Amino acid sequence: MPRARTTSKPESRLTRQGTQNSEKTDASDKSDKKRSRSPATRTSKRARVEPATTAATKAKTTTKAAAAQKAASKSAEKPVAKPAPKAAAPRAPKAPKPDLISPPTLPAPTRPSPLVWVWGATDSGQLGLGENYNSEVPKPRRHPWAEQQISEGTFGSEPGAGILSVTSGGLHTYLLDEKGRIWSAGTNDEGALGRETKKEPTENEAHLRAQEFVLIQTLADEGFRAVQLATGDNFGAALNDQGDLKVWGTFRDDEGKSNFSSDVGKQLAPTSITIHGLYTPKSSSDKIASIAGGENHLVALTTQGEVYSWGIGGSGQLGRRVLSRHKNEALAPKRVVLGSRSRKAVLIGAGLRSTFAVDQAGEVWGWGLNSVGQLGIGERGEIVLQPTKLEVLSPSNLPSSVEGEQDRVVQIRGGEFHTVFRTAQGKVYACGACNDYQLGLPEDHEVFEGKGTRGAECITEPVLVPLPDAVKDDPVVWISAGPRYSMAVTQDGALLSWGVGEQSELGLGDETEAVTPQIVVRRTGSWSAMQVSCGGQHVVGLFKKRESS
Repeated sequence: MPRARTTSKPESRLTRQGTQNSEKTDASDKSDKKRSRSPATRTSKRARVEPATTAATKAKTTTKAAAAQKAASKSAEKPVAKPAPKAAAPRAPKAPKPDLISPPTLPAPTRPSPLVWVWGATDSGQLGLGENYNSEVPKPRRHPWAEQQISEGTFGSEPGAGILSVTSGGLHTYLLDEKGRIWSAGTNDEGALGRETKKEPTENEAHLRAQEFVLIQTLADEGFRAVQLATGDNFGAALNDQGDLKVWGTFRDDEGKSNFSSDVGKQLAPTSITIHGLYTPKSSSDKIASIAGGENHLVALTTQGEVYSWGIGGSGQLGRRVLSRHKNEALAPKRVVLGSRSRKAVLIGAGLRSTFAVDQAGEVWGWGLNSVGQLGIGERGEIVLQPTKLEVLSPSNLPSSVEGEQDRVVQIRGGEFHTVFRTAQGKVYACGACNDYQLGLPEDHEVFEGKGTRGAECITEPVLVPLPDAVKDDPVVWISAGPRYSMAVTQDGALLSWGVGEQSELGLGDETEAVTPQIVVRRTGSWSAMQVSCGGQHVVGLFKKRESS
């Protein structure tokens, strides 16, 4: 409540005037008396006395008037009691802003549950097949342990409960089950598994095995129900349906130093991360709605459409300049403005050292490393600090296959030096390096016309990726990208891959290169692909049995 203000009343102008007049009258009276006694006035004493008497009378009158005025002034100076000001009524708290984006939820389980399929490198236990499995998996194969757990009901409240999503990192993998619990496997040198491991665990220490899928028990014990996962080279992040975030592992800088926060190098167990200003009463409804991970940076989208980033930012991927003497500041979340603070985002994505966002109008923005045009802004250059619009992917510039409707980007995935975009109408666009066929463009594609050898190494604006005739009328519903390869899943369950995969990550058997998209899982086969996640040199997917099979 505001305090009542008290001020001392200054002496009134009227009081000061009365005092001055009184002093002047006294001085005049004395002067008249002196003049009446001078020799020059003795011959006419009576005449001189009369004016003096009159002046004295006037002086007395004036003095009395001044005294009366002074008394009146003193009376006026007496404080008059005023009513105390009314206390201000407490303000009602502002109603929280309605969410622009809702926090994600777990997809509804299906029966029969999809199975976990894996392929690619196994040298670091990233496929969770155990320490005795060291050979590459050249084509997709069912994961035996995961299949057994489904039949036993390990992943949910009943037999048949399965895995809802898969996420692959540099040398590790996460599985998300129907209870919102996370299972991890792979390399744990920097804490990427979110749990304690041991190099040579005994038979009684199965929970310490790194090369097999093991539950992140601390999150399960907390009752943390994850609904979305993100990862990078050495860190993991989980978002629950309340918009709360847990992160673990580390961000490694260009010198190889581990950085998680200003005072922690490696965070071995999941810990809560809050975005500055999100959880104050002013914006209590502002939670996290989506997360995306690059090689060594993390991006979060709030329910109010604001983008935050943190981690390693030497290539501009955080959307701000990071000074070497203030590197720790980059480890704290900070907002990225898309041209104007009033502009809101609805979607985010990331490459290894690049970051993207889509605003409410469907415009795509990119920032970070752009050495070979991977940002898709029409030019190449080392670093782009400020979010820059990708004009080619503006809804007004995208061709639409549905009359009266504009197409727009709804998913973004980035590799080491290339980026892949999926639109709402199932089209795939790509930009960046193409020297390893990452963009899936044939060598005689029109985009290469007139380009020299160096120009043919990259495409600086997104180009439509041509799909095989067998799936041309089958919209793409999912994309993923590895360092030098890309993958797409169609509505009918076909799986395509292209680029370079020297450790069988393409899923094409002995083939290590695919210039254009090649079919890994047929549209009409026994199994239907649902989603895939590309890691460093391995891939994990969810496939379901076709009803007719």
